[in-house]
Amino acid sequence: MAVSPAGGRRQVFVCCHLRRSVEPPEAVVAALAHAFGSASDVRGVERLSGGCKDTYRVELGEETVVVAFPREPWYEESFALEPALMRLVHRETSLPVPRVLASDVFGARPYHVTEYVDAPDLRGRFAACPRATQAALLEAAGRVLAELHGGVRFESSGPLRREGGEVTVDPALTWPAFLSTLVERWLTELDESRFADLRGTFETALTPESFLSVAPDPVCLHFDYAPGNLLARGDAIVGVVDWGFAVSGHAEYDLFQFEKNFLLGEVRDPAVRDELRPHVYAGYRERGDLAPGWERRRAFYRVAYKLASMRSFHRWAGSGSQRGELVTRLRAELETDLERLDEYERGREPTGQD
Repeated sequence: MAVSPAGGRRQVFVCCHLRRSVEPPEAVVAALAHAFGSASDVRGVERLSGGCKDTYRVELGEETVVVAFPREPWYEESFALEPALMRLVHRETSLPVPRVLASDVFGARPYHVTEYVDAPDLRGRFAACPRATQAALLEAAGRVLAELHGGVRFESSGPLRREGGEVTVDPALTWPAFLSTLVERWLTELDESRFADLRGTFETALTPESFLSVAPDPVCLHFDYAPGNLLARGDAIVGVVDWGFAVSGHAEYDLFQFEKNFLLGEVRDPAVRDELRPHVYAGYRERGDLAPGWERRRAFYRVAYKLASMRSFHRWAGSGSQRGELVTRLRAELETDLERLDEYERGREPTGQD
């Protein structure tokens, strides 16, 4: 039986809750037979709820694996990237990335098979952890993210593509130019039923090529470094999953998004957010650096995050009254973010963090 560096059985993608045991779907059986020559030793299958993938935990004799398929056609290109990028990160860093056991991303039914990490993700759990554990988890996650940025670098910013078995950047852009293309796309996809009136606000505020004077070294950005994609035991990060949205760009964007995903996404109390925020940066700075002017760029990126969140609102916001509350919250946060950005543009130092 293979053993993971953190101990326990090698096992992936606990990015969600297990559903009841099911009979092996035909697609799972076909993928295992294609990958290993046989699917006769399947002892049990559990379906994992997920977002962009249909994902199954499969017990195979003495080991457990995860078999994943793209759920929607629009995700197939990202799905094809994922195993190649996971192998690259595994090769260039010591990040706890699940090992890719087999993949066929260009067949009639694309799939990949990965080892299963026997640990839950932090979605919903982080907020319930003791404060000391929260601080330790943030520092551990910061160290992991800094190692990714230091270990996987590219010559330009832009979307990551799979070319053969390698990962390339295509098209190759500067970071401000790439962020501009993202902003333009997000504006076209903005949730018109709830945020149409904010289009002009975003168009005025988000001009990356005029605002961002920095020319950073392009690195691999996970681009969804969030509680649901980090697996943890105690205060240790033992798995980083869901690599399909990764891009090449400015490390600070990933870092500030990590801060937002944990502190704004999981912690309601502003005082607690202020208490925990130094731990986000403490862990990262053990292995990475922040260039002068990062606070100003952070303010700019926060407005960009709001646009990205409003653009994909229908995918993550739940339903019913919860959606109305989230709309109100997003609008209030955006107003604060715009005020902070305006202060920086005027050469003033904003007060407060949130």
